[in-house]
Amino acid sequence: MKIRTAACSIAALSVVAIVASACLPLAAAPDNPSTASNAAGPVTCPVTGVVIPSADKAAGTSTYKDKTYYFATSEAKTLFDKEPARYAAGAKGKNGRQMYSRNCAACHGGSAKGGLGPNLQKTKLDDAALNDVILHGRKVMPAFAKHFSEDDLVPLIAYLHAIHEKQPSPTAADGATATPTPPK
Repeated sequence: MKIRTAACSIAALSVVAIVASACLPLAAAPDNPSTASNAAGPVTCPVTGVVIPSADKAAGTSTYKDKTYYFATSEAKTLFDKEPARYAAGAKGKNGRQMYSRNCAACHGGSAKGGLGPNLQKTKLDDAALNDVILHGRKVMPAFAKHFSEDDLVPLIAYLHAIHEKQPSPTAADGATATPTPPK
């Protein structure tokens, strides 16, 4: 009976992880998401991975190798301008949203509003503290130092800034923002 209960608990946790990762706020992205030539369609920030509804809503642009890239935040543009080859089209799996989806969403929820882990849209941790928690863990959160360096975390931290509750979040599939509506 105890073995059966343990197997059910493991199966239930697996289902929770699969459901959590399936609920990610994935908006439709253009074929070449970072470099859309159609200003009316959605574009994806190459640093954060945040889908921007249209190029004219981007916080900034940069040109690299004759392609224009659009950014969700001015911080993302600054990071791109320092190392464009790191974030340019073709650098698969390196943007913050992809890192979040693979490593964080199962516990913190697809929209980072919490789950088993705390709500990251409301975090008051600065970059140094976020780096420390991610690399070394805290309480029930595992350490990721074996998987990432501080430098690897730059796009993930930029993504967390981009979806922070103080700014509108263009990642919401329904077009909603992360800015809370005051109670009536």
